[in-house]
Amino acid sequence: MEEAPIRESYSFLCQACGHGWQEVYEIRRVHDSRGLIQSAFFLNGRRTPSPLTQGRCAVCASARVLVTQRTRGRRPRGGAMMEVSP
Repeated sequence: MEEAPIRESYSFLCQACGHGWQEVYEIRRVHDSRGLIQSAFFLNGRRTPSPLTQGRCAVCASARVLVTQRTRGRRPRGGAMMEVSP
């Protein structure tokens, strides 16, 4: 039985220019090439890197971005989320 995706909201703040924004990610559990269960992040239906590793401002392109998480859905059982490379 497949689990329902988890929805989590992340807020971003650029330390260089002060631009702030928020995105809601859908997180799905997937099997990697070794058969292990990992978490895959989706934004607007497209697979994307973890928001914790993304960190580029759309206004000034600075990598000096703070990321905070505000959970909107249920949390997965068993620990931390991990990024899965496409």
